[in-house]
Amino acid sequence: MSNFHRIIWIDRQIRKRRYPNREQIADRFEISVRQAARDIEYMRDSMGAPIEYDASKRGYHYRDETYILPTQYITDKDKELLGYLANQYSSYNYGHAAHLAELFHRLAEGGHTNHPNSLEVPIFDLCEVERERLKLLTRGIEERLKVKLCYINQKYQKKEEVFCPYKLIIKDAKSYLVGVDEENSIQTIRVDRIKKVEEVNQIFDIIAYYDEDKYDNQVLFNMSNPYEARIKLANPQDITHISFYSERISSGEYIVKFYHSQKLLSELLAYGGYFQIKSPEWLKDKLKKRLRRLLDGQK
Repeated sequence: MSNFHRIIWIDRQIRKRRYPNREQIADRFEISVRQAARDIEYMRDSMGAPIEYDASKRGYHYRDETYILPTQYITDKDKELLGYLANQYSSYNYGHAAHLAELFHRLAEGGHTNHPNSLEVPIFDLCEVERERLKLLTRGIEERLKVKLCYINQKYQKKEEVFCPYKLIIKDAKSYLVGVDEENSIQTIRVDRIKKVEEVNQIFDIIAYYDEDKYDNQVLFNMSNPYEARIKLANPQDITHISFYSERISSGEYIVKFYHSQKLLSELLAYGGYFQIKSPEWLKDKLKKRLRRLLDGQK
């Protein structure tokens, strides 16, 4: 926003009690008086500044001197992502989700809140690539346009395919894309594992056997394929302590299928017997990090 430096100057002039007016702003920055008036309107309407014109001083002042000019600027592209977050949080039914949804919506609209209990949300440097992916996914959903995805599947394999995006949902603080793949199978893909999105100029229809109620923020769902871990136990009978589905592949070694890694690790650590995770590597790394945290907590 090219006028932000002007707004900072106006704010400083007001705080120095110099009562700047539109003509002075226009002359200082070599702009039209009409543009200067728009800067004042933006400060009042979009930034919540209690700015008023004092006829006796022939300039502007703050009726509330405790007002602080926001130090972070939200670009139009940031607003697109904030709008997405507002829609996602509005579907939560617990905690501060409703308040956050309203706050994100106001930020996306360029508004403000003067509520005394309002949360202060920092505006981070949002990733341009991630922002563009969300924009393309949202457009595909709204206009029923196919997209070409490059993503990491549940077996941690890179996959590329043309995908029909149906909806974005949140489960366990993670975003998922629900849609149909090239084999007409309904798939649920974690958004943070999508590495690339490209538009495909093809319209799709919703398949007849898709039940939207099964894919909702408040409805439990299983992803199409579980993860698989190869685990070795000193005592084969210890497998009874694990509630996940398992298949024996050799003496003391099992293939365990699971959806939530933290739950599996909790069960393995809870029974107290010897175990070894043979694969995958990412699950072994998670176990090491968890053990490290436990050891650090005992120091």
